[in-house]
Amino acid sequence: MLTKQHLSTNLPQRAIRISLAVRVVFGKSLLLSTLEAYFCGKKELFEGLAIEQLETEWNEHAVLHLDLNAEDYSEIEGLRNGLELQLRSWEKSMEPVRKV
Repeated sequence: MLTKQHLSTNLPQRAIRISLAVRVVFGKSLLLSTLEAYFCGKKELFEGLAIEQLETEWNEHAVLHLDLNAEDYSEIEGLRNGLELQLRSWEKSMEPVRKV
């Protein structure tokens, strides 16, 4: 059985794509927020936890977080528009800072 603790403590050793299809109501959002913070290199959020001691390098990685709860996607066009907006926003946030 794969638990959330097992997933989070073994995650740094491999690059993965995560898809959660769990029927349990509680915990998925917190797990994803925790993973996002980890991959964004937010070491300060993990102070006092086991992962603080396990991780030796706190590298920042690009994180694509698609929120499919934001809109009503009962029509394909709504889904396309919602994804396009989120992807454009993410793309803009990933642009390197330009010096003037």
